[in-house]
Amino acid sequence: MGIQKVSYYTGSDLKTYINNFTSGIYEKRDFVNSISEYLQSPIANRRIMGISGLRGTGKTVGILQVIKDLNNYVGIGLGHSSSVPSS
Repeated sequence: MGIQKVSYYTGSDLKTYINNFTSGIYEKRDFVNSISEYLQSPIANRRIMGISGLRGTGKTVGILQVIKDLNNYVGIGLGHSSSVPSS
C-alpha cells in the first residue's frame, strides 16, 4: 500500500497545473457550461457541489475546464491526492 501525497495549487501555480493537465484536450465535457453558469449565479454563494461518476469519465478534466472558463485562479484552490509507493 502506498502513501497518499496531497498537492495544493492556487494562483499562477493552479493556472500552470490546469494548462499542463488539459493540454491536448479540446472538447469540453458535457457538464462544464452548466457548472460555470451555476457558479456565476447568486444562488451558488457558499454552496457545495459534488460530481460523481465512474473512474476515467472526465470529472477532473471537467472541473479544470470550469476553473479555466471562470478565469479566476486566485479565488480557487485545488487539492489533488495521489498514491506514492512506500519505500
